Amino acid sequence: MKTLIVMVLLGGNVKEFCAADAAKLCPGLEPHRGLHKCLNEHQADLSAQCAEALAQARAHRKNGGPPPAPAPAQ
Repeated sequence: MKTLIVMVLLGGNVKEFCAADAAKLCPGLEPHRGLHKCLNEHQADLSAQCAEALAQARAHRKNGGPPPAPAPAQ
């Protein structure tokens, strides 16, 4: 159950901070249907908030640590 909660929190951060990038760079793609791969292929074009949210999500998955805090609003 704890893993599910962490996944929802991480997904929320990425979804929140990457929505505009996803619409612009990967139109029509959905999570688990190529969106994350597309965003990773466009690292150089991502907004700072989206890049940070993706980096935090990757670090969390790699380390299995606590969920990352949301990026500060800019």
